[in-house]
Amino acid sequence: MELHALPSTRPNGDPVDALSAAHLLPTRQNQRTQPDLGELQDSNVLSSSHHEIFSRNRTNIINPGARRNTFRRRRRSCKRCCIDCRHFCVVFWKELWMRGTCCDIPWWVMPAYMLAVSAMLAAWCWVILVSDKPPTAIDLSQCPSRVSGQQATLFTSKIYFEQFNYTLWNARRIWEDEQLCAVGFQGNSDIYGLGIRIGLYLQWFSSLLANHALVETRKSLSQAYLIFSLAIFITIMVMTGRSECDFTIELVMLYIMFFGGFLCVFYRPNLISKENPPKWLGMTWHRAITMCLYGVMIGHAAWFWPIGYNSSFVKMPCGTTLFFFGPISDVSFIPLRVLLGLATICGAVEFAVLYPLFVILFSEEIKRSILESAVYQGLFPRHQYARIEEQDESATDSTLARWWAKLARWHRKMRSRLAFLKLGLFKEAKAVEGRAKIWSHVFNGVIGCGSFIWSISAIELIISWNKITGVHNIDTTGQYIPLVIGICSLVTVLYELIKDHFRRKASLHQGELAADDAARHRD
Repeated sequence: MELHALPSTRPNGDPVDALSAAHLLPTRQNQRTQPDLGELQDSNVLSSSHHEIFSRNRTNIINPGARRNTFRRRRRSCKRCCIDCRHFCVVFWKELWMRGTCCDIPWWVMPAYMLAVSAMLAAWCWVILVSDKPPTAIDLSQCPSRVSGQQATLFTSKIYFEQFNYTLWNARRIWEDEQLCAVGFQGNSDIYGLGIRIGLYLQWFSSLLANHALVETRKSLSQAYLIFSLAIFITIMVMTGRSECDFTIELVMLYIMFFGGFLCVFYRPNLISKENPPKWLGMTWHRAITMCLYGVMIGHAAWFWPIGYNSSFVKMPCGTTLFFFGPISDVSFIPLRVLLGLATICGAVEFAVLYPLFVILFSEEIKRSILESAVYQGLFPRHQYARIEEQDESATDSTLARWWAKLARWHRKMRSRLAFLKLGLFKEAKAVEGRAKIWSHVFNGVIGCGSFIWSISAIELIISWNKITGVHNIDTTGQYIPLVIGICSLVTVLYELIKDHFRRKASLHQGELAADDAARHRD
């Protein structure tokens, strides 16, 4: 082993002591990894960037604290709307526009992002222009079969389309006619029958319990409810595209089922483990599909409330009564429709802007998830190992991963300061590391319970006030599958809660026995 004498002077000629001189000695690792800068410069094979890298490494060897202090200053100087990119603060939009000169963002990111946003907004505007048709385009041939014989005459083209020209006084004369409007219309039991509604309500209640008490069970429940959400979404799209007699109030109930279930099931406290901090946002496939469905439904609602409410679906001649913390008539619902239309339009524009951005930022993670998926590995077994190994470094070293790691560190710091807040369903439950803070439980619990109560009340009261028939019995085979799934979900959650309760009691009992044994040994 080659021995090195302690240098007595610094490169600038100043004397050094023994402790400082020890840092100037080349270590075994530096001898193995750091090349001689003079030899490399003489060989004329290094570019200017390489000279900068090696000169920076030499500076770090001479003064090990310089690099740490420089990084600390750079992190401290990062402001809002900036990203930490290779320990440099870069304005995010400037980095996109400058083709990723620092963060290795490809040059096509900004044009692709602008093109995607423009395409989504143009498609939504085209749908509005195409569907902006007068009510006379509705096919009324099948409507008389869904109402009583007395109301069937109201669905002739001449009488039906005259109601759009009625004054409120003339409209109320028809609505208050007890003989003409004694019965509503025949409901579709395969879409919102009693069995389907009970199955949905049980799914919502099971998810509310699991979201705050059973961390391991709530993921499987949300995956199962994704099937219900997908079925409601397909039903709405089919009813929008076909020319049959579908009443507007039916679409309103389906909207309440979809968005009410979304708030009950998917509004839950976030869990971030201290031992395994996330490398990125943790977007799983079922959550990605759920968010895509939610975005498409927001866009559909932005079309439905201002345009499709009257132009694409049948209006009840005897009037429509909706629920908004109380009964509200169809005429009085117009200002609320305007507000809902503005809110959903803003939401649709927001999703049109953010979705392409997330896809671009998550490109490495999405690619890695596809390579790790069972479908890809089953179709391309030759590439299932080599391709994943290639993506490990790029996925963990991406800009978004570093940004999310900073948020995770901040979250752990704040959680350590609030460690005195203990959570648990039962009094004897101890705080578990990785649970969300109490404000998250309270906020999500209030949102979920409020949505649960409001959605059930709205659906049941709308059916009762509008006198919809044929949906109060479980008399069709299509209602049994959702009902059985809802019952099984509730039974599973209750079983897990009871088992968890007795497991905690047993662990507490064992702890008491151990404490008694320790006390006897001390005596």
